[in-house]
Amino acid sequence: MLEKKLHNRFLSRLRWRLFRRRRIAISSEGWHYLLVLAFIVGGASLREVNLLVALASMMIGVFLTNAVFAFTTPRRLEVRRNPPKHIFAGEPFTMEVSISNARRRVAVWTITIRDRLARAARPRSLAQATHVDSFVMRVNPQETQRASYRCMLPHRGRYSLGPLEISSGFPFGLVRGRRRVSGVDELVVYPRLGRLTPQWDQKMKSQLAGEDFAGQQRGWNDGDYYGIREWRSGDAQRWIHWRATARLNELAVRQFEQRDSRETVVLLDLWRGDRHGPEQQKVVERAVSFFATVISEACSQNAGRLLAGVAAEKHLVRLAAASPTLMWEWLQWLATHESSRENQYPLVLAEIQRRTPPGAELVVISTRTEDTLSALLEGPAREQVFQEGALHERAGREVVGGAALGSMADLASTTWIDCGGEQWKRYFQWR
Repeated sequence: MLEKKLHNRFLSRLRWRLFRRRRIAISSEGWHYLLVLAFIVGGASLREVNLLVALASMMIGVFLTNAVFAFTTPRRLEVRRNPPKHIFAGEPFTMEVSISNARRRVAVWTITIRDRLARAARPRSLAQATHVDSFVMRVNPQETQRASYRCMLPHRGRYSLGPLEISSGFPFGLVRGRRRVSGVDELVVYPRLGRLTPQWDQKMKSQLAGEDFAGQQRGWNDGDYYGIREWRSGDAQRWIHWRATARLNELAVRQFEQRDSRETVVLLDLWRGDRHGPEQQKVVERAVSFFATVISEACSQNAGRLLAGVAAEKHLVRLAAASPTLMWEWLQWLATHESSRENQYPLVLAEIQRRTPPGAELVVISTRTEDTLSALLEGPAREQVFQEGALHERAGREVVGGAALGSMADLASTTWIDCGGEQWKRYFQWR
């Protein structure tokens, strides 16, 4: 009984080592080789021809030699993947793979490294995995060789890389030995970028001219506070310095440095409603790419301050100085968030209005028309939206979502760009 258990354990371990950890597979050439060998062995047995027996013996020796090499070659090999720092959808990139031979005396030949790429955000049953092969001719003992492959991922999002698989059919290619390297890496693919048209540049220049005029009239407070002055007509109530007012017995306000750079205010409205088709997904991706391009251009030029908001499955509003660091943070966020069935636009618009300086122009990049939004906010649907986005306490005052949607008191004008029609082509183009 004990001997039987030991025998079964030995067979199970041998089967695991051969077919799971280091799998051995006969190639198509190997099956053809075995078919010819079977005919030779059959002829030698029937005809009793010694020459055929000798030929069959040599062929069997060749096959077994290839099997031994296939079993031992993938052993003691270490593989590492070196992905690029930034990857954009629709743009080819180079993935570098390094393989090290830990043996002291024996070199390995004809190594194939197979990598696996799949969308991580999708269900496993729907994820379409892509396999990419790279080839290394020889790795000497105690050395490291590098291989690379070029790839292009069409969609933004998170991708899983791996596990890597090492295989070799050296020396004859009749039998291939494989070994799977454990470990899966995650890759974040940023949205595809395009380029902004001259019409967009003209729009930003006209907006800058309007902001400069409004800043001279109203005295924006985005600079550093450096003094106190008397109250003037047109000053905002939030600028009042109450201690100085009580001491001087007259209204006094804080004085700020005059701003000398433009303010970019842009809102991304990723609403899909009940539509889930491929055409709607194209509109969503186009809007995300348009918004990402605006962020990239503004941050690469250090164009003053950037006020940007996104109404998606998770809404975000952020006001910060335009810089490369801000650009990468926005691209990271856009790569991992999808559109929303709910109408998040009133919430984000109310928050943007609270932070927008007087006279600024808002640009809305949306997946729907402005008429669709107006129709959504009629009757019971309007009351529901206002209940969801009403009464947010911000900086000691209340912002009402309905009032924010209906009134544009803090904004000079709003430009609505529908990415589902033809309007977006005036301002945005693919590279």
